[in-house]
Amino acid sequence: MDKQTFLNLAPEYYMLALYIHLQYPADYYTDAGWTKDFSYHDDDADATICYVENAALREEAIRLMQKHGAISVIEDPFGPTIWQKTEALEELSDQLESSPASVFFRARASGDPKSWLYAALQKLNLTADELRITSADFAAGAVADFTARTYNKAEVEPVDEWAPITIDQANPAVVEATKQLNAATDAIEQDNGYGTCQ
Repeated sequence: MDKQTFLNLAPEYYMLALYIHLQYPADYYTDAGWTKDFSYHDDDADATICYVENAALREEAIRLMQKHGAISVIEDPFGPTIWQKTEALEELSDQLESSPASVFFRARASGDPKSWLYAALQKLNLTADELRITSADFAAGAVADFTARTYNKAEVEPVDEWAPITIDQANPAVVEATKQLNAATDAIEQDNGYGTCQ
C-alpha cells in the first residue's frame, strides 16, 4: 500500500476506536484514557500492547471527529486536552455504519466490532511504522479534506502529478511575506553565527 492511500484510509480505524472508547459513560475523555482503554498487558511477553499507539493517527482521528461535530475539544496551555462527546456522535456513527465503504459498517457486520477492530489495528499500526507516519503527513490538503464516509479509490488523484502553484505577486500578504523573507535572508548573510559566540 502506498503512503497516500494509507493516509486516506487509516484515520477512520482510529475514529472507530475513539467512538468505541466514547461509549463508556463519562462526562469528559482524555488521550490517556483512550490509550489505556485500547491497551493490554501480554504476560507471556511481559509487554503492554497499545492498539492506538500512533500519536499522529490519534490526533487525526480527533481532528476528524471534531470536524464532524461529534466531539468538542477543551484545550489547556499546560494540561492534557480533554474531549466531550456531542449529540452528533451517534448521527455520524449511524451514517458511517450505513455505508459498506466504511470501517464502521464492516466492524458492525463482523458481529464483534471491537475484536474486528483490534485485528485491523494490529496490521494498520505495523504499516504505519513501515511508512513512518507522523503528524506532518496529515498536513496535505487532500488529507485535510478527507471524509471517511465518501472515500472512493476511483476519486483519488495520482500523487505523482505535478502542477505549478499560482501566486498572486500583488497580494498584500505575498508582498509582506517577501519583504520579511528578504530581511531575514539579509540578517543571516550579515551574521554567519560565529560573531554571536562568546
